[in-house]
Formats: sequence, C-alpha cells, structure tokens
Amino acid sequence: MGLMILVAGAAGEPWESLEWLAARLSEAYTGAAARVLERQVPLPPGAYDPGRGQYLSEALLEEAVRLRRATGADLLLLVARTDAYSPGLNFVFGQAVLGGGAAVVYTARLRPEFYGHAPDEALYRLRLLKEALHELGHALGLGHCSNPAA
Repeated sequence: MGLMILVAGAAGEPWESLEWLAARLSEAYTGAAARVLERQVPLPPGAYDPGRGQYLSEALLEEAVRLRRATGADLLLLVARTDAYSPGLNFVFGQAVLGGGAAVVYTARLRPEFYGHAPDEALYRLRLLKEALHELGHALGLGHCSNPAA
C-alpha cells in the first residue's frame, strides 16, 4: 500500500467538497489512497481573533498535527471553511509543517463569493485542489522554488 492521505473537514466544509478533493488527491499521488475523516474536526478554542474576524493558523495546524498522530495517516490535510492569518501576514490560504505530514487549507478566500462574485463551484474546486497540492508538497518536505523563472 502506498501513501495514506486523510482529508478532514472543519468549520462546516461540505462533505461533497472533501470527497471530491480526496478523489483528486488519490489521482495526483500515484499509489496513494486518500479518504475523508467521517466527522468534522472542531476548531480549537481560543483560536478565533474577533478583532480580525479570523482564526490563528498555527492553532489549527497544531490540531492537524495532533490528528495525524492519532490516526496514523501518512499525510493529514485539514480543510477549514474559514479565514485565517499567521503573525505578520494579513491572511493565509494554507499552512503546513515542512516535512511533517500535516497541512491546513482555509477555503473562505478560495470561494469567489468572498470577493463579491457569484458562486462558481468549478473555480472553487480548482483553487481548492491547487492549494491542497501546494500545502501537501510542503508537508512532504518540498519548499518554495527559488528560481523566479520557474
């Protein structure tokens, strides 16, 4: 058996989106099996900053690390239907533990309606897949490319 990827939802991310993403991840990573955790993950108490209207990303990433250890997954991707920030940044689309097997994707800003546009499920799913692959790359140990021409 190859890589086992567990996709977990939080903050009401729709089950259909999680299932769709798990299927695409199984296709993207040859020999991998991705599945969806059957329950929503509760957001960590105290992670919400009411002044910003956002969650502290590091707190949710810690939850992803804990869940990865508890489930034994090779990779754990937490998909949260919320907005998040990291100290020094106005917002983040996602975050991962470099080489640590855990990552989080925040979907609020991936949805066209966040910017006042009509909902577009195809566009949302394309953005979700790109961000998930990006963060899982970090979780597998890949950094950003330093070549500006790449």
